[in-house]
Amino acid sequence: MTTLDFAGPIAREFESGMLRALSLDQMTFGSIGVTIEFTARELFPGRFRLHIPLPRRLHDRLWDLYDDLAMTTDEWVRWGVAVPIREAHETQALSGRRGDDGVVSLQMP
Repeated sequence: MTTLDFAGPIAREFESGMLRALSLDQMTFGSIGVTIEFTARELFPGRFRLHIPLPRRLHDRLWDLYDDLAMTTDEWVRWGVAVPIREAHETQALSGRRGDDGVVSLQMP
C-alpha cells in the first residue's frame, strides 16, 4: 500500500466524515505511518499533532488490529485513523505536550 492509498480517505474524513468538526492542516507520511496536524475550533480549540501507524498491506496485523472486517482503505481509515484522532483530541487535548511551534502532541489512544 502506498501513501496515496491513504491520503484521499484521510482527507475525506476531515471534509465530510467523522472529523468534519476539525480542520486538516497537514499530513506528513513517513516509512511507518502518517503524522496528522489539525486545528480544532470547538470543544478543545487549538492545533494538534498525532502520529498514526499505517498498515503495509490489506489484513496485515495492524490492519486487523483496528478493523479486521474492512475490505477497503476508506473503511479502514474510519476506524484506524478517524476514531483514534477523535479519541485522542477528546481525551488528551488539555494534557498533551505543547511544542515550541504551539502544536499540542497527542498520543495514540
